[in-house]
Formats: sequence, C-alpha cells, structure tokens
Amino acid sequence: MREKSRPETGATKSEVFVYKEDIFMATIIPKGENIRRALKWISDNQLEDKKKPVSRLIQEAALKFNLSPNEEAYLENFYREDKD
Repeated sequence: MREKSRPETGATKSEVFVYKEDIFMATIIPKGENIRRALKWISDNQLEDKKKPVSRLIQEAALKFNLSPNEEAYLENFYREDKD
C-alpha cells in the first residue's frame, strides 16, 4: 500500500489523496470538520496545561488544522463568549 499526498494534482487543501495498489481514491474532509478538530485539540490542550493562554492555542490550532482567517476568528469569538 502506497500513501502519498498529491498537491500537484490541483486538489484543494482539504482533500487527501490515497493510492492503494494503483487505485486512486480521494477523501474530502467535510466543511467545518477542521473547526471541530481544532476545538477538540484546544480543549484537550487546556486540560493538559491550564496556564497556556487560549489565544496561543488558537494560533497553534490555526496552523495545525489549516484554518482560514474566518475560522480562526470564529474560534476567538467562541472562546471570548465562553468567558462572558
């Protein structure tokens, strides 16, 4: 089984390509899935290190999960509203 990321095929950032025995398969991550993954990751990291600022976790999640600026702003608003 060979697995490769193939960005040169013109795939969007949310597509993952898997080659298995010369059979091409594409898995597209549903819209909003990266936000859900980022929220879970931030939540898990808050439990591990309560002193780490949420703003820093949001920045790290944005890079890790390839979030758009709008998605990053959504997370900032989500955690800002959570404090109120």
